[in-house]
Amino acid sequence: NIQVTQNNLNNVYKMRGLTDPKVFKDENTQRLLGNYAVTYWNLGMALRRQADKARQNNRLLEAKELQLQAVQQFEQAHNIMPEESAGLTWLGVTYAELGEFPKALGYFRQVMQKDPVNPYILMQLGMSFQQAGMPDSAEYYYLKGIQINPNFGEGYGRLYTFYLSQNNTAKAI
Repeated sequence: NIQVTQNNLNNVYKMRGLTDPKVFKDENTQRLLGNYAVTYWNLGMALRRQADKARQNNRLLEAKELQLQAVQQFEQAHNIMPEESAGLTWLGVTYAELGEFPKALGYFRQVMQKDPVNPYILMQLGMSFQQAGMPDSAEYYYLKGIQINPNFGEGYGRLYTFYLSQNNTAKAI
């Protein structure tokens, strides 16, 4: 329940010390922080799903507002667990969906710095460049992802779809 979760996170529970570096956190507390981050990630994902439904029903302003709310949740998750790449990844994906490609690419590049051989992020970079109208860069990242992990089936699917969108049937085949 999105509304109940938002209310609990924003109004009921006071989690002021989660991101405060001055607050001492022992090992057990540090491990538990992941539970809080996951709550924000899950809320962000639920908001993205709602945005998809709104977009499918041509309620574009509502979809954009829901995606912006999702961004806030992913930012909070990242603030809680900055060493985890998931918050950055979902920030990049959501900004790409919003058409804010420079922001999306910035987040994906941060993930790449942490994990330069992550084929999923390479595919996200490729897709973002494709959506931004930069086909040469898109192709580069799709190919790089396949090169790094030749068994990554999603990479072949994305590259195939990319070539078809470029009317390049020969490369798609």
